[in-house]
Amino acid sequence: MKINQTPYRTSRNYGINNIEVDESLFDKKLLPFANFAVENAQKSEIDGNMKVKTDASIDKKLSEQLEKSANKKVKLMIDKDTDKPILVTYTFDGKHQNLADVLNIVVAKNVKAQVIVNYQSSVKAYHNCQIKSEVEENGKLDVCVSSNLENESSSFVLFENILSERAQINHTIIDFGCKNSIQNFHAKLLGDEAKCDLKAMYLGKNDDVIDLNYLQDVYGKNCEATINVVGTLDEIAIKNFKGTINFVKGCKKSFGAEDEFCMLLSKDAKSKALPMLLCGEEDVDGRHSSSVGKADAKELFYVMSRGLSQNEALKLIVKAKLNVIVDSIFDEEFKTKMLKEIDGKLNNEKN
Repeated sequence: MKINQTPYRTSRNYGINNIEVDESLFDKKLLPFANFAVENAQKSEIDGNMKVKTDASIDKKLSEQLEKSANKKVKLMIDKDTDKPILVTYTFDGKHQNLADVLNIVVAKNVKAQVIVNYQSSVKAYHNCQIKSEVEENGKLDVCVSSNLENESSSFVLFENILSERAQINHTIIDFGCKNSIQNFHAKLLGDEAKCDLKAMYLGKNDDVIDLNYLQDVYGKNCEATINVVGTLDEIAIKNFKGTINFVKGCKKSFGAEDEFCMLLSKDAKSKALPMLLCGEEDVDGRHSSSVGKADAKELFYVMSRGLSQNEALKLIVKAKLNVIVDSIFDEEFKTKMLKEIDGKLNNEKN
């Protein structure tokens, strides 16, 4: 079945809405998920009677699973500035392999908050989730989501973001890749002077399929919507990037920019990218770009001339590219952890 299609283009026209997965992947027995922790939270509701509603933009069946059968539901209600980042951790193991989770983050008016969400697994896992962030007037949310799952795992992640007047969300997504890694990101900049900054990185390897569908709808005046994506593909990995900034009529003086860079580490890896700007309003500033390529030969030679082997030089260049995204992580301890994870992944791939 086809999945994660954007409403603004078709496979007939662009050949990019062609990610297909086996529907039987979704037929999982969802037992209570106990390997879960929340640290530094102010107020939270875990499981209970929390109602779930998704926009079904990733896939109807996945959305229904979250609404009716989620085996972990969390709501973070943040009504004062966070002293330390709130840390939400999900760990898969032999007894907890299937997770359909919902995480709602609500940031109150004039509040500044930081949240880290970490999914990790050393066993084959199934993951379907919705992360919904709502930031009220003049609030600010820095959120980092990391997914480091076993190679044969499948991950389907739906991000929903709602921004009020002068609200700001800074999103950092770190994706270490897996058999099926599907992301759908949707932000609605409803209030004037709202800002949504999305930074994402991915590491594709083996026969990974990575599909990124990022959309920001700009409604308010003087808003800023930005998307910056950097990643690598090795072996026979496949990646689709579909990025859209939609300037809705009335969003005067708003700014939008998107950029995606993919480094190919193998001649058999495949990358497709389609950044798109939609303009229903004339008085806006919109920019987009996308590029793909191998490591620059001159740059590689320069680094090797400092005494490094070709593999060592290549890893150094790749890490330098990815650091553009990793540097946006607001917590130094977690940033260091991510850098070590990246280093370990690259060592395994190139040794």
